[in-house]
Amino acid sequence: MNKIIFILLFVPMFIFSQATYSETQDGYPFKPKNGDIYVVAHCGAIDTHPENTIAAFEEEIRLGAHMIEFDVRMTKDKKLVIMHDKTVDRTTNGSGVVSDFTLEKSKSLDAGSWKSKEFAGEKVPTFKEALAVMPPDIWLNIHLKGGEDLGKATAKVLNSAGCIHQGVIACVFEARGVKKVDPNIMICNMERKGNIEEYVEET
Repeated sequence: MNKIIFILLFVPMFIFSQATYSETQDGYPFKPKNGDIYVVAHCGAIDTHPENTIAAFEEEIRLGAHMIEFDVRMTKDKKLVIMHDKTVDRTTNGSGVVSDFTLEKSKSLDAGSWKSKEFAGEKVPTFKEALAVMPPDIWLNIHLKGGEDLGKATAKVLNSAGCIHQGVIACVFEARGVKKVDPNIMICNMERKGNIEEYVEET
């Protein structure tokens, strides 16, 4: 069986990879080759930087990640922000559920000090802000933490940012509203199934 292998990193990738953007053509992401190993940065450079922040994304881009994974949630006022957890408690100086925060309140949080004084004042990025720093020649693994409304909103922003060619939406069934906005958007099935055969069949 042909295999495309991605390594999901939770540590810096200094020894794992150097930028291989020479494999790209016309500003589009590289096409994975059978048997090759590629590096996926989970929430950015989270060993040295505060996860899911612009600082973490820019560092992993500098190091040459082939794909960057990050998480999208919806605020109380229907804006899209980057946050892994259901609450802001672990990665900011605030407390509470993301969906109870407005965008303005989310932006008032310090998302960097918990990691290091160096990152004091780092903000919770919006989905649009995250896309703005991503080069067009790497893959984006966009993990949706929500339902159909989040899927639709994410698809619209991805489309308007011109990033359809590089974005893969990782979501459960309820979030597949992305296809109602644009059927060309790539999907990664995140439904947990009892066995591999069932997962493959549904996918």
